[in-house]
Amino acid sequence: MLSVAYCICFLVVFSNAFRIRTSQESYEKIPLTNADNTLNTATVFIGTPQEQFSMALDISFNNMWVPVKNSNVSGVAVFVNSTSSTFKANGTVFSYEYPGNEIVKGVVCEDNVQLGNIKFTKFGFGAIQTVPKTKPQVDGLIGFGYPGYSVDGLPSLLNVAVSKHSLQPVFSLYLNSQKNGALYLGGENPSLRSGSFSYVSAIENTNAQWQIHINNLHLGFYSSYSTTQNGHLSTTVRGIYGPKNQVHVIYQYLCDKIVNGQTCYVACERVVKLNHFIITVGTHNVSIPATSYVLPATSPSDPIPICEVAIYINPTSSNWILGNSFLQSQYVLFDWEKKRVGFANKA
Repeated sequence: MLSVAYCICFLVVFSNAFRIRTSQESYEKIPLTNADNTLNTATVFIGTPQEQFSMALDISFNNMWVPVKNSNVSGVAVFVNSTSSTFKANGTVFSYEYPGNEIVKGVVCEDNVQLGNIKFTKFGFGAIQTVPKTKPQVDGLIGFGYPGYSVDGLPSLLNVAVSKHSLQPVFSLYLNSQKNGALYLGGENPSLRSGSFSYVSAIENTNAQWQIHINNLHLGFYSSYSTTQNGHLSTTVRGIYGPKNQVHVIYQYLCDKIVNGQTCYVACERVVKLNHFIITVGTHNVSIPATSYVLPATSPSDPIPICEVAIYINPTSSNWILGNSFLQSQYVLFDWEKKRVGFANKA
């Protein structure tokens, strides 16, 4: 049995909570920090007195975890539960498996938690001792996945916010490759979009992923029309991942050099001339500029700097994974109640 001291805490609300916001606001704005376009982190407070954490946002997950003292993470903040007067151990074993058989393990605990101006008492969390070394080393993780699946049946953050507050069962994301973004709980900020949202139904699934149907992909001479292409949205990867056969066709158009059949490189001077990667969902075209799907040169001082194309082969399935380079090009709304996703061009 894992000891209470080895906690990574999965956070849910067990009882009363309250929030502070003005009567004019229909949402709670949570500032997000852009971490190298790979992660987006939010400030979360836990315990009494409060301890501060910078936690990664994950929209393929419905709970929350934070590393604690004596866990196997390094270089990040850890929750010292022994200093919190409101901490209480539950002891229930927690285990969550990420793709690739990577497992986070721990036990469930509870304490007071604050996200933005939302405060929760007796917020449940599990005590996890280990995090796979291949996962990003962060202070923890907050999940806003597709409704339904939750580790150990724990209530999700948005579900609790809706049931305990006057928030609507939606949230929206405004991400940016050049600066920080925001998560809007309970609504959206109309000033951030141009025109109305175009909605597509989310595909029913049991793994908390926001999955959508892709009608078409177009990049240069490459086009793929299909009634069976699906993709799931992800805030924890930078690029776009797709089926091997389709990605290889894209590589034939883009690449100056291909390494091991799975990494594409182009001369950086070509990037400004490359076509947008257009992904059609429903009737809406998501247009991704080359400056978003091509990474900066690792050695810009080279005589001919080489840039990596952030379009990769999906190693675990034949579906697409639409990461931050896709999400950063749009203002995106996630509707829990109607199980749909809305896309709008940015203002």
